Amino acid sequence: MFFQSSSHCSNSVAAINTEGVTQTEQFPLFHGVKLPIFIVFGRVGCRHRSQFPSLYKTSSHVLCVGINAEYMGEETIRMVLQYLGDAGYTVSMKTLADEHNLKTKHSMYAKRHMSQMRNALLEGEWGLVDKMLAKQTFKTQPLFQYAVLKQRYLELLDVGDNQKAFELISQRLKPLEAQQAFSTELKDLCYGLLSNPQKGLKDWDRARARHKLVDDFQTLLAEGGFAKEQSQLPANRLMHLLHQACAYQASLQRHSSHQRRSITSLLVDYEDDATPTSCQTVLQGHTTNVKCLAFVGADHSMLASGSSDNTVRVWDLTPHPHTQGAAHITLTGHTSRVWEVACGPNTKLASASGDGTVKVWDYRDSAAPLATYSGHQGDVYSVSYHPSSNKLGSGGYDATARLWDTQTGQEISKFTHTAPLTCIVFNQYGNSIITAAKDGNIRFCDLAFGVETMTLQSPAGAEISHIELDPSGLLLLASYRDSCNRLWDLRSTLCLSQRFKGHRNTTKHFMKSCFGPKGDVICSASEDGGVHMWGKAGNSLAVLQGHQGPCFAVKWSPQQKLLASCGQDQTVRLWQCERPFS
Repeated sequence: MFFQSSSHCSNSVAAINTEGVTQTEQFPLFHGVKLPIFIVFGRVGCRHRSQFPSLYKTSSHVLCVGINAEYMGEETIRMVLQYLGDAGYTVSMKTLADEHNLKTKHSMYAKRHMSQMRNALLEGEWGLVDKMLAKQTFKTQPLFQYAVLKQRYLELLDVGDNQKAFELISQRLKPLEAQQAFSTELKDLCYGLLSNPQKGLKDWDRARARHKLVDDFQTLLAEGGFAKEQSQLPANRLMHLLHQACAYQASLQRHSSHQRRSITSLLVDYEDDATPTSCQTVLQGHTTNVKCLAFVGADHSMLASGSSDNTVRVWDLTPHPHTQGAAHITLTGHTSRVWEVACGPNTKLASASGDGTVKVWDYRDSAAPLATYSGHQGDVYSVSYHPSSNKLGSGGYDATARLWDTQTGQEISKFTHTAPLTCIVFNQYGNSIITAAKDGNIRFCDLAFGVETMTLQSPAGAEISHIELDPSGLLLLASYRDSCNRLWDLRSTLCLSQRFKGHRNTTKHFMKSCFGPKGDVICSASEDGGVHMWGKAGNSLAVLQGHQGPCFAVKWSPQQKLLASCGQDQTVRLWQCERPFS
């Protein structure tokens, strides 16, 4: 999933089992609730699914243990029912059980009923025992009822209450005759009533018999098909799995931080507070400057780069010793520099070029492009896939943004502006296209009606070289050619007060910026060759040095926990997280 430097570093990996454990760490979960996680220390290589081929399966961009999907839904409902019952939400539990029509919905009461029955038997509270036997949990368990009533019968004989013993065996035990352990057991019990029962029971221990009956609960109920079902759902199963999931996510963190922060929500994946700090790998192969980058694949296991050498190179980021740092494939077909690349569905990749075209590729195949979209007059500076993946947007020097149907290859619509477009993106809902232009304006156009709905004007009148939405879709990061990056709040349409300065972005180059880890870090390319990073408050975090000459683009991968950069020196650099910033 990422490259390991030539000298292996010592890392710590969180594990669920105890095999090979040398130290135990308490992982802070939900504001102070401590979750024990076993930490195995030692020299490890790259943590990648290829090391555990039988454990992981890829679905979208989620790695999970293989499971039979047929049972997943019902078992999830059963765990939720168990949690609701344990938490005291009885009405909600009943409603969910009735709605889902679970055949085993009565089993959610079984834990409580069995506990009450156990206590009643051990204490000899036979009135409560009779009430519990009428419950659905035990009503359909004749073998269990027979064993309990036999115990009651023997206790009545032991205290000399022969009249009640006679009523019990004739009215309640006789109908359960089919459950007797051997063919003459019931007759033997009757004979005990006619002879001297106290003499026959003089060596019988009532308390020991009660404990033996309680110990036989599972065996007695299993023959009725009840206990087996219960054993499939251990106590607190839902919370146990959630704790395991948190521990697993913590184990995937790529840097060697020994201090874990508290998990405050299950609605988002856990990430340590870490920022890229060191260059992991330098990818070389382009013959001139590299203009743009895009992580591709559901798990971002590949990286695409576009260059002024008219090619797109796709790099394999999986840690194979013989292919590390080598281009997986080179896509040729453009006749001018490649300004932008965009990841599409499955193995599709789109590129925008100075030859006025947008090309779509299958990055598994180095043959001719799958499609070529022509129509722009001049360089195409930007390309972006619609969230539905069935449309493609492009914008360029001719001051137009065009929408293409990826199924037919036809142009669907065109939006005309007053200045060349430098970047286009779609909003999170896919109903608007957002364009940035050299006149410093950011425009929002409604795709359904083809009209402009909002304009964000440059506070300083500077040109815009790049825009990007944050993971929530509520903040827009804009790179201005006055060497200042700014954030726009799309809810209030206001430019926030933070200013991200320190880099250089003043010339004709398109300096790109992006949101970094968790969307809380701002990363930017710079003409001084550095990769500049700030916190959302505008505070400088670090400047990563390595490029010789201007750095043109940066791209963060939350899946790989890598920051990629490219520049004038014909290289692509991968920056890894090693430690958190305070």
